[in-house]
Amino acid sequence: MLSLTAKNRFGSQEKKNGRLGMATFLSILFPGLGQLYNRRFLKGALMAFVGLCLLVGFRSSPLPKEDIMFVIAFPYFVLWVYGIIDAWSGAKGQ
Repeated sequence: MLSLTAKNRFGSQEKKNGRLGMATFLSILFPGLGQLYNRRFLKGALMAFVGLCLLVGFRSSPLPKEDIMFVIAFPYFVLWVYGIIDAWSGAKGQ
């Protein structure tokens, strides 16, 4: 009976590590995907929408390239890093 309990705990830990890795990987691909994977639908949809708006703004901005870095690229980078950390911590808590 003791070995069965240890096996279940190990399987549960393995599954948790898999969720943690997948949520982090999806968040690295695009902001909000890791949150959607963690079933935080409102937060994930909002982050994906803001990320998409920033990317569209980056492509169609009439600003000089120096200004684009601070107005569009830096906020996208902050959103991206926040999304990775939040998806990792959200999957760790599940």
